[in-house]
Amino acid sequence: MVWLIGCKGMLGQQIAQELARKGIPFIGTDFEVDITDVDQLLSFASTKDFEWIVNCSAYTAVDKAESDETKAELINGKGVGNIALVSTSIGAKVIHFSTDYVFDGESDVPYTPLDTPNPQSIYGKTKLSGELQLQNNCSKYFIFRIAWLYGVYGNNFVKTMLRLFSERDSLGVVADQFGTPTYCAVLAENIINLILSGSEKYGVYHYTDDGMISWYDFAVKIKEIGSLNGYVGEVVINGITTDEYPTPAKRPRYSLLDKTKVVEELGFKVIPWEDNLAKYFVESEQQ
Repeated sequence: MVWLIGCKGMLGQQIAQELARKGIPFIGTDFEVDITDVDQLLSFASTKDFEWIVNCSAYTAVDKAESDETKAELINGKGVGNIALVSTSIGAKVIHFSTDYVFDGESDVPYTPLDTPNPQSIYGKTKLSGELQLQNNCSKYFIFRIAWLYGVYGNNFVKTMLRLFSERDSLGVVADQFGTPTYCAVLAENIINLILSGSEKYGVYHYTDDGMISWYDFAVKIKEIGSLNGYVGEVVINGITTDEYPTPAKRPRYSLLDKTKVVEELGFKVIPWEDNLAKYFVESEQQ
């Protein structure tokens, strides 16, 4: 039995869909079971036979976190620590998702799971706090640092771009921040395969799609594939600098993640980002 926490979020809905498709028994919870209340978590888990806990809950409002550190830490830090305590109490394995924002973005080579984190935003700091609390309170954990997450559920960069393409004649997109998107559907498939494998190769892993692009490159490809699918009219996309698009939270300039470990240790599929983006449009049509 799998306990899927945060089942109504973008990734949570995708994993729920994949669990159901594979016939894996699971119970999904969202706000009705408060991860910041360890007694509530323990009470809920005590009557179930959970072997895995998949935590998709998170405070993800990156810019808002700069002025809302207490709440961000409560969810991203303490909440994850509570989940760790419960998992240890019931003997369950934990799958948890972190972020490229735990790094400062000053590297010029892909970050490995062994590289030292140095978050530059409140969001990144609270996500790192959650990682550490999970590691300190639980021995059976898988932490997956991901980046630029998008999918058919919830709000994300792809949906925002498609909306703006229909509303504007032109727009500027940051061209000097580099990384790789993570497509929810393939990530969910990999996570379900991990659960089915019963792996005990615990630790910190990095996972995204394959390749390296800027946000501008991503937007251009969204327009290209979207046009082929009838989503996009005439719109001009201009590359701009980070300085021209200031935000409360500092974004990593470079956040490419090295996927070697996740492929070699867990057998995850890593697919080129362009191929996954094309799959996204197909999946969207099927919804």
